[in-house]
Amino acid sequence: MTHVQRRASGCGLVIRCGEAGGGRWAAVPGRAAALALEHLLDATVMERLGHHAARIFRLIRSKKYIEEEEIQKHAMLPNKQCKELTYRLLEDHFISVQPMRKAASSGSMAKAVYLYHINTFKAANMVLEMCYRATCNMCHVGALERRRHARLLDKVCRVRTIVHGMRTRGEPQENIDDIEDTVTPPERAALAAAERRLHRLSAAELELDRALFVLHCSDSNQGGESERRKQIDIGTRTGTVEIEDEKRDLYYDEHVNG
Repeated sequence: MTHVQRRASGCGLVIRCGEAGGGRWAAVPGRAAALALEHLLDATVMERLGHHAARIFRLIRSKKYIEEEEIQKHAMLPNKQCKELTYRLLEDHFISVQPMRKAASSGSMAKAVYLYHINTFKAANMVLEMCYRATCNMCHVGALERRRHARLLDKVCRVRTIVHGMRTRGEPQENIDDIEDTVTPPERAALAAAERRLHRLSAAELELDRALFVLHCSDSNQGGESERRKQIDIGTRTGTVEIEDEKRDLYYDEHVNG
């Protein structure tokens, strides 16, 4: 097994499916999509709320379900800052909270316990909406920038076309310089600034396209749009929600009933 195969096998990206011909391997697209989505969510939290919030986000994902006191204990942050960032994550729908009730001891009332966890479908849907809004905003900004410099961009385009034709025909450099000088230095400076802004917008649109690709691939491997909406509806419904994760059951048995 090569080093790359070991790395991929350890991440669950490939599985061994046979021994013929020295070993046969098969890719696991669903696992690859899940890892790409985790990376995208981590990057989004990091960009919006900072690396401390990203640390809390990763901690909650690693623990599956965790109380607020445990977050403050393991995040290695001041309690006030940890609480503020946790509430920001909850407010921005990166994490969710699950109310549960502790078993009451003799002569005492039952105590409510709030477990923080990550509803991947809900978080991915929120990031998807953010990407769509950002794409719409960048399209509007790009169109406004092009309209603002439409005459200059048209002039420079015509000059470049003429210069290219002259060079193709092999005309003297003096004639080419005369045509290029029709664009004044202030116009060149304004053009350079406009092109830099448009280039940044294009680069940002490309990053959004990559994020949308990851989100749609994850959606296809996790059951589609209908499944995500079902999960969002379940996550936002008030009252008791059925426990679906074995780790959560284990946590309940050890920390709540115990």
